[in-house]
Amino acid sequence: MGDEKPPAGQTSEQAAADAFRLRVEALHGGPLPEPQEPPPPSWISLSSVKSEYRKFCDATGGPIEIDGFAEIDYPHCCQDFPQIKFMPMIERWQEDQKTGIRHWPAMAFAANDYRFRQQEFARYGKPPSQSDIRELLSTIARSARELHTGLTKLQSFASQLNDGAVPLAIPHLVWIDQYIAQAAAGVASKELVRDPTAIADFFCERTKLLERIIGVDAASTVSIDRLDTSLLKRPPKVPKNRALRRLVSIAKPIWKSLTGRAPSANKAPKKNGEDEPDFVSFVRELAEIGGGPIPTFKQVVVAFRPRRRPPSSF
Repeated sequence: MGDEKPPAGQTSEQAAADAFRLRVEALHGGPLPEPQEPPPPSWISLSSVKSEYRKFCDATGGPIEIDGFAEIDYPHCCQDFPQIKFMPMIERWQEDQKTGIRHWPAMAFAANDYRFRQQEFARYGKPPSQSDIRELLSTIARSARELHTGLTKLQSFASQLNDGAVPLAIPHLVWIDQYIAQAAAGVASKELVRDPTAIADFFCERTKLLERIIGVDAASTVSIDRLDTSLLKRPPKVPKNRALRRLVSIAKPIWKSLTGRAPSANKAPKKNGEDEPDFVSFVRELAEIGGGPIPTFKQVVVAFRPRRRPPSSF
């Protein structure tokens, strides 16, 4: 059998493989199943799945154009705020069923922005008062003055003659002065650079830094004199919801595009007995989807009013 030749067109390796397969099938009691190709990697499967936003764009043509809404990351907003959250609002307020759903991305952006600003204002804490800003400027000027004095004093001490009482005192101060000059030049290192050219550059950069520190001191002092308290003074009753005014401003063009009506916060009698303006209800619903807090009617009215800007004196 060892002298048998493989069939025409087949190599000896292929013939041996076929013979082995026949023996295995005889032991198995029937033909073996055909080998299956392995499934594609998970990342290929995930990439082929369209997001809700992509499906929305394919089906509707994408977000409707609204004045003031440009270069917005709609996919990110829509991922966090899916379409189903806004369908009751859209169906309630839409003027045109064909274009109503196309307002979802803009509404998702409004809710996302409201949530983001709530989180940021909570992180900021209490806004600074006039006295806080004045004290801060004084601190900057004082700190700049002290830093300039400290650096020049150290340089002066390192440049003094050594009287011999403490032989290593001056060399040690020279090392410290050079090391700080090195840091002032922007070289952060645990070791002192010994290259003479580099050391000379460090001292030049330290001189430039001292000049800039003097400038900071002077600018801070001038800023205190030019501080306009009228621009920093906050109203006696500042709304606690600091993100609401922004939400109202975003909601106005969305409302006009969605409903075909101008936004208004004025009360008007209705057949159902409700007196809350439709636009106010719209804003409150957006705030609720964004995670709250849900503003009151009066809060929305205050946020709806244009802000008065005092004349600038700077």
